[in-house]
Amino acid sequence: MQAIMNHYGDQIDYTPALAVSAGDVVLLGTALVTVANLDIAANALGAVATRGVFTVVKDNSDVTANTPAYWDADGDPYGGDAGTGAFTNDSTLGPFAGWFLEDAGTTTGTVLLYLDSRDAAVTLARAALVQQDAQVYPLTFDAFRVWDAPQTVIPGTPANDDLGLIDNTFGAAAPTIETGDVKTTTVTRKTRFQFAVPVEYVAGQTITARINAGMKTTISDGTATVDVECVRQAAADTDICATAAQSINNLVAADKDFTITPTDVVPGDILDVVLSIAIADTASGTAVIGQINTVELLLDIKG
Repeated sequence: MQAIMNHYGDQIDYTPALAVSAGDVVLLGTALVTVANLDIAANALGAVATRGVFTVVKDNSDVTANTPAYWDADGDPYGGDAGTGAFTNDSTLGPFAGWFLEDAGTTTGTVLLYLDSRDAAVTLARAALVQQDAQVYPLTFDAFRVWDAPQTVIPGTPANDDLGLIDNTFGAAAPTIETGDVKTTTVTRKTRFQFAVPVEYVAGQTITARINAGMKTTISDGTATVDVECVRQAAADTDICATAAQSINNLVAADKDFTITPTDVVPGDILDVVLSIAIADTASGTAVIGQINTVELLLDIKG
């Protein structure tokens, strides 16, 4: 015989170092959330509940019945004392504690909870996870290709209608994608990449392409813009970028956000993206170079 059952474990022994009041939430270890049903004196043997249905304080999150609940030990209970602890639907704030049993809006201070914590990993369906908005997926420049010949990597020297990948000096400056010197001319140069929409993306939720760009040494005396075209590989004839070209005619680089219409985008889709820099310059005496520093996609995800 390797084990003999003692009891079902709805209550377990607990001896606190400091006094505990009835109704206090007690965290055992790093992840076992329990509740004291009775007062327990310091250094005295008592018991805490590991399971049961409780009315508990919550933060200002908008919770839904039958979704996971987490204990934030220094959370702010709505209508209560800040920092005293609260249950929440945000999994990043503390350990899993159980399940909310009713809907409760942002201005509701208490909610019915089924306490069912455990000091171990919990397997949840992805759909039950809390959505995290605008999570960053950076693109590395080795993913970039000649825009109209994607079998060819982006060149090291910009030319014709192609942007170029510039090494700069390792340890001093990161690689950049640039137009080359296009003073006294009007030109549009492009590059291309593909992005596999990850499994954790929530279908139909927000997608943003963020391009950090500006002018390298001198602004154009005319215009300089960056633009994004984006199609789904499954519908390659429809540009789903909803944002027009934006000016980068400034020596201070800035983030330029482009909204990707997410209506039909699902996990596993391939997004085919072309980035363009267009510059019109007539009289500059020094180098006029458009420059992309970073490219990121921001997605709403679960997991």
